Amino acid sequence: MHIRLILAGNPHTPGFVLTNLAKENNTHVRSRVAENPTTPPDILSELAEDSNVDVRLGVAENPNAPKLILEKLARDQSEDVRLGMAENPHIPAEILQSLAADENIFVATSAAKTLAQ
Repeated sequence: MHIRLILAGNPHTPGFVLTNLAKENNTHVRSRVAENPTTPPDILSELAEDSNVDVRLGVAENPNAPKLILEKLARDQSEDVRLGMAENPHIPAEILQSLAADENIFVATSAAKTLAQ
């Protein structure tokens, strides 16, 4: 397990290995793959649909996540995912603006604060 966690988070791990690790049963491994900046966009898209909140949040925190995936995650059912995005200054401003209008007051306030910074 330890080796899989290291491989999943290593930016030098080849894409085909990350693809296999993205199918791992362990959510910690999938979450690390989601955060890895070299994870291919098609795998990030699959992980953005993951049933685990931490995995989806990992995709949202990935610095190379495509804008389309981030827009989708900004409408995620989980308030934790939306809140994590609202607090991330690397999220594009237009997505933060949509989060500032979120129905959840914590998400909206966090997004407005992040935009102000």
